[in-house]
Formats: sequence, structure tokens, C-alpha cells
Amino acid sequence: TCLTRLEAGEKNPKIRSGLVAILLRIGDSKTADLLWRIAQEDNYLRLAIESKLVDLKSDLPKEQWRLRLKGGESRESLNLVACKGLAIVGDISDAAAFEAIIKDDTRSTPMRVCAAEGLAAIDPAKAVALAESMGSDNNFEEGTERWDRWLAIVRLLKENNTDTALGLTIKAFAEGSDAARTDAFKHLSNIWLERAVSLLDVAKKDREANVRLEAVRHLDLHFDGEAIIRLAELVADNNPRVRMAARDALLKHAEEKMWSEAIQGKVTAALQSQKWWEVEQAAIMVASLKMTSAESQLFSLLKHERSDVYIAAAWALRVVAESPEILQKILDYAKEKTDYIFQSSVLMDPE
Repeated sequence: TCLTRLEAGEKNPKIRSGLVAILLRIGDSKTADLLWRIAQEDNYLRLAIESKLVDLKSDLPKEQWRLRLKGGESRESLNLVACKGLAIVGDISDAAAFEAIIKDDTRSTPMRVCAAEGLAAIDPAKAVALAESMGSDNNFEEGTERWDRWLAIVRLLKENNTDTALGLTIKAFAEGSDAARTDAFKHLSNIWLERAVSLLDVAKKDREANVRLEAVRHLDLHFDGEAIIRLAELVADNNPRVRMAARDALLKHAEEKMWSEAIQGKVTAALQSQKWWEVEQAAIMVASLKMTSAESQLFSLLKHERSDVYIAAAWALRVVAESPEILQKILDYAKEKTDYIFQSSVLMDPE
């Protein structure tokens, strides 16, 4: 078995790697001691094993992680694992190391942001004080490769709900990087609901797709009549992840009787949009909601210039078409297209 062979000291590197991979997939905390012993003997497997030990919240590597954060390791990946691990199993004595990393401008943004998360976890008061200091410090250039000040500030604040934290979070949303604005809006949504609502229209038009995804998440969690309007607008978003998330949120709430009619009305309107990607999503929603009333509109979309749209419409018609008139039109159209394809002298794509 895996345990027996590894405990016996399997020497073949490929076999050992395969056996360790099995244990990592299983993720049993009972194997942590064995995995840690192997990690100390095999540099090739160390990163994968330590990452799993972080997931298992094991404190076995704690002392090595502490040494590493003091400058004992040059590999960024191992330093990041140490930082993540100490954020979970560390204590107040690690606060100074985290703070030193945050202030060290030779460190990368991922490392400094990770240290911010660690400090927020083990010493929230010091984290907020540092965030406030950083928020008023203009000595750092935003957008540089090694520093994302506002992202670090938001991570330092974590779930803090003070007025100071609110002010810094709003400033991060206004001035920060794409990642900082995403985290800032999520923080606002989780802690200061009213302020998040006031910024929703800004968030759903943000240039960064992840910010708009956070707006979708907020609207889904705090669903009402206004959310229907905003989510319907986001179904027309130019990013596929955003429009699919908005679509799925509307479909989920359409199962609630009080919202069903309003959502179906938005879907019907979207079928007439000038944006093909919005029409495609609307056709998918028609099928999911089994909107038989939209069968005529779907049939007209079979002649749309975009294959994405007419394929979605054809799929939806298979679900909702039921009137004899529409069914006959579909058969006639299918025969017409089939005859055209097979009678053509040029090889054509059946699509």
C-alpha cells in the first residue's frame, strides 16, 4: 500500500512521487507526519506537500516557515507557502515578521499581500493601524510591479468594520488596482451593505470583469426588484463570465413565484437586443424557463447572422416549441436548409 511503501522509505523517485500524489489527493490529516518527513528529504516534493499541509492546517512546518520568512529561502513559491501557513497556525509572535515583509519594498506584491492577510489574521489591531498608516502614505508608486498598496490595505482590513476601515475601503475602490477594487467592493458588500448599494452602478460598469462579477454576487445575495433590472443589464456584459453569472442569478430567482413574471419580461426584451451575445443568453434563458410564449421570436432568430444565436435559438425551440404552426415552420425551415446543403455544388459546413 501507499503508506507501507512510503514508511519503508521508497527510493525510486517516480514511484515515490506517485505514492505521495495519491496521499495528497486523499488529504487525510493522519498522514501529515509522514508527508512532512518526506518533504524534508525531497526538495522536488516539498512545495506540493507543504501546500497540502497548509490546507490541513498542520503546524508541523511552523518553525521552518518562521525561519523562511526571516530570509532563509530564495524561492518565492516556498516563501508564499510559509506565509500562508503562518497566517493559519502562527500566533502574535509572528506579527513582526509579517509587518516587516509588508514594509519591505524588495518583496513582490503577492508576498506582501500574503503577509497583510497573515497580519490581519493574527493581530487585527496592528493590521488596521498599519493600513491606516499606509493609506496616508504617498511614498509608493501605484501600479508598479512590486507593489499594490491598496490591495494590501484591503487585505489588512479583512472583516474590520470601523469607520476608519470604511473610509480606506472606499478609497481603495476608487483608486486601487483591478484586484484592489474587486476586494474592496466585496468587503463593502459584506460589511457595509448600504454603501455597497450606493456604489452598485459604478461597480457594474467597472473596467475590471471581476469587479462586475462581485456586483453580480451582491445582487444575487440581496435580490429585489432593482436587482432584476441591474442583472438584466449585466446579461448584456461583454465578458462571458459576467453575463453567464448574471443569467444564472436571474434563472435561480425566477424559480420564486414573486419574481418569475418580471424576469420573463426582461428575457423577452433581451431577445430583441442589438447585441448578439445578449440575445444568445436570452435564448438560453427561454429554454430554462420553458417560455412557450417566445417560440415565434426564437423561430425568427434561426435566421440570425451569428451562429451563436441561431444555435441557441434552435436548442431552445426543441424545449419550448409546441404550437402546430411553429412546429410546421421548423420542419419546413429544416427541409429548406437541408435541401440547400445537399444540392449545393460546393462543400458546405452543415452548421
